[in-house]
Amino acid sequence: MDTKKCKKCAEEIKKEAKQCKHCGTKQGIGPCGVCGIIFGLFILFVITGGGNSTQKNITTKVDNGKNDGSYAVVCAQNEVEKSLKSPSTADFPWGIQGTPLGNDKYLVSSYVDAENSFGAEIRTYFVCNVTVIDTKSFKCQTECAF
Repeated sequence: MDTKKCKKCAEEIKKEAKQCKHCGTKQGIGPCGVCGIIFGLFILFVITGGGNSTQKNITTKVDNGKNDGSYAVVCAQNEVEKSLKSPSTADFPWGIQGTPLGNDKYLVSSYVDAENSFGAEIRTYFVCNVTVIDTKSFKCQTECAF
C-alpha cells in the first residue's frame, strides 16, 4: 500500500486520498503538480504562438499601369509550365515575388510541384530572367534555368 504524509498533520494516509482521515485537510495536487500545470500551459502557449498572429499581408501595387513585378511572376510561371510534362498539375507556391533588376527586368526564383511522365509528383526549382514588354497583354521575354 502506497502512502504519503498529510500536508498539515504529517500523519500517514493513502497516496490516493483527497482528504486526510485524521485532520480533514484536503490534499490537492501540491506545489510540484502546480508547477507541472504551469509548465504545460507555458509549452502550449509557445507551441500555439501565444495567440499572436504574425502573418504578413503581401499586396501588390500597380500605380498608373506601372509594372510592380507581378507581371514578371506570371510570365515566369507560364514559361515554366511550357517545359512541364503535365502542365495541368503545376502547383506553384503562394507569394512568389519578382526581384527588380531595373528597366522592367526581374529575377524570379522559386519552385513548382508537378507530375512527371510516370505520374510521380516532383519539385523542380527554377530561376527566370524576365523582361516585361507590355503589362496589358502580359508580353514578356523570358529565359529560365532549371
